[in-house]
Amino acid sequence: MSNFGVMQSDIADELNKTNLGPQIRRTIVAAMNKYRNKRFKFNKASSTFTTSDGQAEYPLPDGYIGDELIEVLDGNFNDVLTKRDFSWVASNDNHTSYKSEPRVYAIIDSENMRLFPKPDSDDYKMVVHYHKDLNAPGISGAISRSAADAVTNAWMTDGYDLIRLEAKMRIYLDVLRGQESAQEAAKIRIMRDEALDALRKEYNQAVASGSMQNYF
Repeated sequence: MSNFGVMQSDIADELNKTNLGPQIRRTIVAAMNKYRNKRFKFNKASSTFTTSDGQAEYPLPDGYIGDELIEVLDGNFNDVLTKRDFSWVASNDNHTSYKSEPRVYAIIDSENMRLFPKPDSDDYKMVVHYHKDLNAPGISGAISRSAADAVTNAWMTDGYDLIRLEAKMRIYLDVLRGQESAQEAAKIRIMRDEALDALRKEYNQAVASGSMQNYF
């Protein structure tokens, strides 16, 4: 299985360069950062939590960067919650004693969400489908410039071609430079675009088949 070290070695071999270790690490991380906000099959995640009676606010999953969809799996409603602005929830949640099965949610900030109405049970099972930053601090397998070579995540496997080609193109453009390097970068850009299109197609097919939930 590919990891951070394998990708570095592969890029160095393809460039036929042995003295670009720091630059290769830097461009790999830059490539992942470039695509972190793109929707792919491998950076969609799901997290489950159970409500507490009367508690309206809950933490968002680790690595959350948006595009969420929240479902209730238990209870009579058993459906996707409607997303509202936090101001809407705050203005409508004016009956502090009113509790029911949640039907609406709002994102408070990058770490917290609020349910409405407040849950009237400790037993509602909520599932958050969300776009995940695989390299967020504290996430297992997160890769930074200082990461060990053995560290791996889906960017090194499912996203291997995209990240390798993007990083290699950046080496030609930003490090090696020159006319010949620009010509090589142009060739790699075509392959990079093909790798990106393949990942997008994979995501769209998974959504169309119903094997995964689409983001809202």
